[in-house]
Amino acid sequence: MIRNLLVGHRFPGGVLDIQDTWIEVELADRDGARIGQSGLAHEKDKNDQDSHVLRTLVVDEHGEVLEQHEMAKMRTQIATQTLAAREAQVIRYAFDVAANVKLPITVTARMRHRSRSLVMQEEVCRVARTTEGKRFIAGAKGARSVELDPCKAQPITLIAETHVQIGEGAVNAATRPAWEREYEHGMALVSTVSERLEEAKTVLESALAIAPAGRPRAMVITQLAWVASKQGRVDDALALVGQARALLPNGGPAVLDAISADALMRVWRWSEAIAPAQAAAKKAPGNSGAWMNLARCFGSVADDRDALVAATTGLELAPRDPDLLRSQAMALGGMHRPEAPAALAAYDRFRSPDYAAELRIECAADSARCSREREQGHTHLLHPVH
Repeated sequence: MIRNLLVGHRFPGGVLDIQDTWIEVELADRDGARIGQSGLAHEKDKNDQDSHVLRTLVVDEHGEVLEQHEMAKMRTQIATQTLAAREAQVIRYAFDVAANVKLPITVTARMRHRSRSLVMQEEVCRVARTTEGKRFIAGAKGARSVELDPCKAQPITLIAETHVQIGEGAVNAATRPAWEREYEHGMALVSTVSERLEEAKTVLESALAIAPAGRPRAMVITQLAWVASKQGRVDDALALVGQARALLPNGGPAVLDAISADALMRVWRWSEAIAPAQAAAKKAPGNSGAWMNLARCFGSVADDRDALVAATTGLELAPRDPDLLRSQAMALGGMHRPEAPAALAAYDRFRSPDYAAELRIECAADSARCSREREQGHTHLLHPVH
């Protein structure tokens, strides 16, 4: 389980399709001999596709993954494994343990980061050695007094590292409360496909059983409310939101209103969803998603005027958001405003292409990495060390 706690934006940031942040996992037996591994080859192997990498995969018109940020060829993204601020993510690892392994097993997991993938660096290095590339580097030096050498080995930063023992004889001295670790595990599982949400529910119920009173219990109950909403159990979701509110001051944060709105929207109870959606937008005015939900609610009850206000407010925060652009276009169209055709053209420009699903299917059929990475909470195989 990994969580973005100390970065106030998506991590890694910047250009997400060529960032290189990866997870390394090692298994060692009682004597310290390595018996399994994943991700250790990534540092030097530009063709590695087995490791878990925090990166967005984008494809061309044939469903082929683009590795060198070829923007003119990009058609859609297949998967994004990057982390928003405060978000948690779970990655599974599988390993067949031999019967004669000396227990306990020590598991070491670490996250490492460098600015660009080796494939991207290799291409930049190649171009830098051309006549045009040499001129660019010379110009950069003259303008900023810098020495550029894209062929140098990139520095690698160790972001985090942890160890745990498993199996008979294991000794662990956890530095964080058990409820908190269970809570974050459950939070990460909430992002998996709907067919696996029962796993999140089970973990969160375990966390709730040991969580201290007050805010910790409210935190766990809030995640259970998300699970109920995503499973279409609207009454359960609203009841859980009520339980969380009772444990928090001033009715709780915007997320509780967002869950209430989400649960009602999923079962098309649009008129009832307006009030919690408005509350979420009022409490979190800088969240474009809150304005998107409010615009959808108003639009779904044919309140085009208020839908337009909500959509344009959200677009001030996220000018290219296709959902907000769609709500804006529909509201303007419903009001027969002259700006409607231009708004519809803006939506067409930034929306996901109609054939995006086909490209995802093609990529998954041709690439084991595509097939694996498109799902949150997927499984990586640890390679045995003989």
